[in-house]
Amino acid sequence: MKAKFIEISSILIIMVALSGCGHQHSFTEATCIEPKTCSVCGETEGEALGHTWLEADCDNPKTCSVCGATEGEALGHTWMEADCDSPKTCSVCGATDGKALGHMVEVGWCSRCNTTQNEDLVQEIQSNLESMQETTTNMTSIITSANTYFLDDVYIKICRAQLYYDTVERNMQNICDLCKGYSELHEIKKQAKKILKAIPQKISGNDRNSVIKGLTDYNNYLKKVRKMYIKCADIIASQLEGSDSTNSKRKKK
Repeated sequence: MKAKFIEISSILIIMVALSGCGHQHSFTEATCIEPKTCSVCGETEGEALGHTWLEADCDNPKTCSVCGATEGEALGHTWMEADCDSPKTCSVCGATDGKALGHMVEVGWCSRCNTTQNEDLVQEIQSNLESMQETTTNMTSIITSANTYFLDDVYIKICRAQLYYDTVERNMQNICDLCKGYSELHEIKKQAKKILKAIPQKISGNDRNSVIKGLTDYNNYLKKVRKMYIKCADIIASQLEGSDSTNSKRKKK
């Protein structure tokens, strides 16, 4: 009987030992750094999951996407300096800092970025200047073809030449409109206005005094046109071309 009791007791002791802490475990799920763990007795099962790392970037160190743990430091930005069109910019992530510098001019050659700004606008102004120059040349050809021994012929030639004044007026008004709002083109606009004021009145008659006045007015107009053309051509050339060393690098903007 006593031997039987000892046997039963031994079995019970073994069963208790095998059953661990003697309760039903309440396991919390495994994390990056801890295995599955009983919240009552601390017993563990299995292994920790380990971190799922995201590589470090400009702003953040190496970071676990599961638990947010970090390792090391952020890489920091690789900055490209600001230029005319773009602010200071990271070449890795595209982050920006500050503002773009802006171009040195609104119209013409920007020496900072070696590009021509509003080149189409300047070329349109140039086209109107060329048209005025061509028109004036045609007018001169007509007037100089007149037979000065015949007053009526001179009168007729002046009248024919004056038909071109409308073209000149249109060219100069176009230039004034194109230059509006641009400080770099102020002098060209000023010159165009001078030509508008210099366009002579239509010849009033075919008498000697009227013809002489018509010729005098045209000669005065011609002088102003030549002076204006040279001055504006120089301004346009300097604004479009920049320095000789940068001409080969010119880009259109």
